[in-house]
Amino acid sequence: MLLFSDPNYTLDGFKAEYSISLCPLNCSDAGECVQIQNEHICKCYESRSGFACQNLSSSSSSSLNTTTTEASDIEKAPGTETRHLISANYRNPLARVGHSAVQVENLLYIYGGYDLNDILDDLWIMDMDRNNASQISKKPDDKYLWPSGRYGHASVPYNNGFLVYGGHLLSAGITDELLYFNVKTKEWISMSSSNRLPSLAYHSMTKAGSYIYVYGGGTRWGGFSHTLYRFHESQPLEWELIISSCCGKPDERAVLGHSMTFWPGKNALVLYGGVGAEEMGRFSKLSSSIYLYLIENNIWLKVDSKRNGGIQSSFTPERAFHTAHIVGHYLSILGGYR
Repeated sequence: MLLFSDPNYTLDGFKAEYSISLCPLNCSDAGECVQIQNEHICKCYESRSGFACQNLSSSSSSSLNTTTTEASDIEKAPGTETRHLISANYRNPLARVGHSAVQVENLLYIYGGYDLNDILDDLWIMDMDRNNASQISKKPDDKYLWPSGRYGHASVPYNNGFLVYGGHLLSAGITDELLYFNVKTKEWISMSSSNRLPSLAYHSMTKAGSYIYVYGGGTRWGGFSHTLYRFHESQPLEWELIISSCCGKPDERAVLGHSMTFWPGKNALVLYGGVGAEEMGRFSKLSSSIYLYLIENNIWLKVDSKRNGGIQSSFTPERAFHTAHIVGHYLSILGGYR
């Protein structure tokens, strides 16, 4: 761990604490850690189960639990909510950051990322109906492509599979690779084209109607991108640079770690948050801005709180590396760095 003082800022410091538990996840604060011979296991409190007492259980007995309760085994009483921690093991191979997660039919495909030690190249399938995860094995034959590990890439569902674009590689830095994974054949395909996109990381990739859009991100030379690209799903190798007719300063929209969501009701892309450069260009800053890109009109509009019913700026706090989804007429934002 490296701690240093930045003379450009005056901060209050921080307080660091840590604890060590002999049982996994300290029994989720819902059980007692007991020793049986040379092992420590969790004795869960009433209505909790799982190896770390991480599940809400319909059982009322207090017992030693070493297995995880399946979500399908628990009935939800009328008017109550049943919650399940799908994955909590501290040795869980799915623990990572900077990965991509794409839903294809009823399966979630998790690819790449960084586990704070290594850059990962593995691909996992999460079956939400059966509440389990399995890893897709690499084919031993050299003729089959398996891409290098990466993080900070973007992904989107596409034609019986999903696309992966950009990200950080271990040896080559930020890449411009465009990859396609076919979920039927379990094979990767490189989709190189003559008009390649620039190398980007922590950008966004959004499907809107028949088009897929790529926006923003960090460049190989340490800058922030404000460019918008798209391609029609029938011609994935023909990328188009979008030059809008209006409005505002493009540099103000140059961000990475942002979110971009498609709003079908307005046929618009909603850009929120991210990390960008300050006006002087020396330092980076978090953004709280919300922009709309109106697809049919080919213009950008900034949502101004002063003109939007007087909404206070605290309602849209600075944030990056979050997720965002359009739910009805609401922009739902979860997590991120503030």
